[in-house]
Amino acid sequence: IADPCAPDFSEDRERSLHIAAIFIQIAISLSGTLIPIILQRYNLAGKFTDFVFDGIRNFGTGIILTTGTIHMLLPAYTLLTSPCLPPKWSTDYTAFTGVFALVGMLLTQVHPDDRVGVSTSDQIVLVFCVSVSTFPTPVKSFSYNHTDHVSEHGHAHEHAHDHEEHLERGYRDGASDLTLPSNHAHTNGPPSSSPHSSPHTHTHTHTHTRTDSSPALPFVPKDQPHTHPFHEEDDGHGHLRDALFAGGDVAGRLRKKQVTVYLLETGIASHSFFVGLVLGTSRGAELRALMFALAFHQFFEGMALSATLLDAKFTSRAPAIIMVCLYTIIKPLGVAVGIALNEAYNPNSPAALLTQGILDAVSAGVLIYDSLVNLLHVNITSNAKFHASPVWKKTVTFALLYAGVAVMSTIGKFA
Repeated sequence: IADPCAPDFSEDRERSLHIAAIFIQIAISLSGTLIPIILQRYNLAGKFTDFVFDGIRNFGTGIILTTGTIHMLLPAYTLLTSPCLPPKWSTDYTAFTGVFALVGMLLTQVHPDDRVGVSTSDQIVLVFCVSVSTFPTPVKSFSYNHTDHVSEHGHAHEHAHDHEEHLERGYRDGASDLTLPSNHAHTNGPPSSSPHSSPHTHTHTHTHTRTDSSPALPFVPKDQPHTHPFHEEDDGHGHLRDALFAGGDVAGRLRKKQVTVYLLETGIASHSFFVGLVLGTSRGAELRALMFALAFHQFFEGMALSATLLDAKFTSRAPAIIMVCLYTIIKPLGVAVGIALNEAYNPNSPAALLTQGILDAVSAGVLIYDSLVNLLHVNITSNAKFHASPVWKKTVTFALLYAGVAVMSTIGKFA
């Protein structure tokens, strides 16, 4: 009787096909990640740029969510309950997959306060990813006008622009056109005769300069009007505090997006290596099916990761270059290792099952948390711009989200 936990070497190896798989994976991975970057870099979408990138981002959210569930979480359960493992894994307690997925989710959630300074999750992820700091030096001061909400004294303020819009515009113009807001002075428009009983309008002009004691705040294009997300008034109108906390809120949102990219890259990379390893040791019909399915998998997953990368608005090119290169080579590297190991690698050994199963489960937790909390919630659920958009735009948004889910679910049948 054949040992069900022994590797199956009954079919001949096809070394030329395995080597071809390495270059196919490189080409597909690189093209998937570069398409969104090229579209933005050369503004190929023209006046439809925002619409196109919103679409790619929402499609990518569906891709990432489905990758975490169908391509990672469910296979991790199969691996960690394999009969080739000791009974304490396979029969005594079969919920280890959920435990490790929760570990991934809870690690992803570590960020006590994103408004001031660098969050704990930034530091943790930067250490794990061996990444580089992307905080450029400030260049020029700028002036802007802003008005805000009605205070408890009846002060009426107007909003004209949005922080995210200016940050995005600044990102497209390049880091050299960006500046760091900090301490600021203001002038008020003439008040009405009874400020506590009847509303009046304030127009504030702020000039920002950086001091060494200033906390990290968002980078905003020079000479551009912009607004604070919220405004807290005290007897002196609290404008310094408003700028610090409102600005920190925007900086915190950008840092969250950047950390999300690091986490997604980490989770996807660990999973991709083992998928490549399986591809490198596959034979016969399984090899051909995996090559076909993983080509689509890599392409769409690369687009999703790249769209998330662009949305994070890194002011340095280094993170983009590092992550595109890492995504491009990690799966082909797994294929190469699989080819080199040849018959020495047994995917059914306890060591292989536990290593891949645990990493897949943790990565699944990271991707599921990030896709729901840092992508879906931010881009749709709590996005005021989305809720104010016409019905047809909302319909397209959900259609693309569901299309991403459908595409990766279909690919999951083969890979």
